[in-house]
Amino acid sequence: MAKTNDFILRGPPCHAPKIDKGVGEYFFEQADKLGDTIFQIDGNSGKTETYGEVKRRSTRVALYLQKIGLKSKDIVLLCCKNNLDNIVPALAAQYLGAIVASIDPTQSVADAKHAITLVEPKVIFFEEKSLDLLNDVLQEFDQKPHMISIGSLTGKCPDMSKIETEGQGEQNFEPIKQKGSDVAVILFSSGTTSAPKGIYLTNWGMLNVVGSVIQHNNLKTGMMMHFTSLYWVSAWLTTSICIVTGTSKVIGTDIDTEKILEIIEKYKVTHIFTSNLLIYRLTNLPVETFEKFDTSSLYSMLTGGSTIDPQQLLAVRKCLPHTYVNLAYGSSEGSFLVCYNYSDRKLSDEKISSSGMVVPGVQLKFSDVDTRKPLGPNQTGEICIKSEYMMGGYHKFSNPNVFDEDGFLKTGDVGYYDEDGYVYVTDRIGEMFKYQSYQISPTVLETALLQHPAVGEAVAFGLSDPVNRNLPAACVVLKFNASEQELKKFIESKLGDRYQLRGGIKFVEKIPRTPSGKYQRRGAKELFLKLQN
Repeated sequence: MAKTNDFILRGPPCHAPKIDKGVGEYFFEQADKLGDTIFQIDGNSGKTETYGEVKRRSTRVALYLQKIGLKSKDIVLLCCKNNLDNIVPALAAQYLGAIVASIDPTQSVADAKHAITLVEPKVIFFEEKSLDLLNDVLQEFDQKPHMISIGSLTGKCPDMSKIETEGQGEQNFEPIKQKGSDVAVILFSSGTTSAPKGIYLTNWGMLNVVGSVIQHNNLKTGMMMHFTSLYWVSAWLTTSICIVTGTSKVIGTDIDTEKILEIIEKYKVTHIFTSNLLIYRLTNLPVETFEKFDTSSLYSMLTGGSTIDPQQLLAVRKCLPHTYVNLAYGSSEGSFLVCYNYSDRKLSDEKISSSGMVVPGVQLKFSDVDTRKPLGPNQTGEICIKSEYMMGGYHKFSNPNVFDEDGFLKTGDVGYYDEDGYVYVTDRIGEMFKYQSYQISPTVLETALLQHPAVGEAVAFGLSDPVNRNLPAACVVLKFNASEQELKKFIESKLGDRYQLRGGIKFVEKIPRTPSGKYQRRGAKELFLKLQN
């Protein structure tokens, strides 16, 4: 990674051959070559599917979508949990040049309505559990999308399993030719602080970022694993890595934590992308549980997206001694994976709170929020990204202020880098708040709370106050009993006066999360106020 006097961190050039095709088109070609190679495995049931089987299923679904009039640039929406079926309609749509979007079945009616209103899908693929949600959302729509069920659902809707039995015309089917700049996927921003926006992921970004990820630290691909549906960028990144490298992935939803260790042993899993929630769950397992399974195949476990106690990372590293368990920094808008590190275990321990170094093909700068001046090492500012894998824009949303005058994307994330070029992500601009005239970082509070042995999870925020502007407050999930006063005194011993929890602490059983696993700060604050009243 190059550091220059202009205070820009530059990853090295990416040397991988460039792919200027559609994601669906490229999968179709790979499936012809890889036929009997396993593409995906259901971690819950053990069922497997080859590249050839997924190609056959998705081709038949594409033929049906053609028949009902789906065209290039139309939008197909998925509303289902993580399973072997998800990728089938996604690829089918991409064969036809359509764009794929996803919502999560656990979303609220308001959030689902916002997403569906925004993208106006022509077709929705859904599972039975999400039918009530969709009925609530669509009852106000004059023009209803085509509805296709995934699973044996009786009723008026066509079922994908029946569609897949019709093979007429599949021998002559060819995906349409697309350019790398064409939009393949719409991802919704996390919605932690404002209404989610629709982010355009291009074919170019989705396919060519794989070369960057692999080149960084000479990463070797093998058996991937992810727990999220195609609503989340890590699921698409994992899928893209498999498609480009011709490897396999294990998927699953609501898998018991111990079962995950069993799956790692059984399928020789090498790489896992996960949320911090799994790290937390792993730290709660007895050491004896880890000793029951051979996890030596697991080369890396990348996590990020919300605050995590460094001691939790160290605890998991101790239980998974063959594995790099590290923070990573990613951005759906900017470059999928922006920073991570596997190259040096000693440095990784010394810089445990770092998200690593900039990957090939990506540039970072840290700008003063007020002056926009680029900042040097150990100076905190807004993280700005320039990358050849960047988003193609937002759906029905245009804001010239998203980019700075040099073409860097203003992420809204706050952080800094050290003298060695290691990046540290500390906050979101929209989540910071003022106590009196002081700028308060919720992450600083959360990190301090997580150092208390009784605290399992914590989310901090500001409560409006007529005198002090905001009062620091928090929702906390306890591992074992502790009082509010005990935690307040603990924070007094750790942080300065401005960070004291004058707004109070509420103990909760569960902190609200977005469907992508991030803490939903707005939801936590609403829960706090509800408990207060």
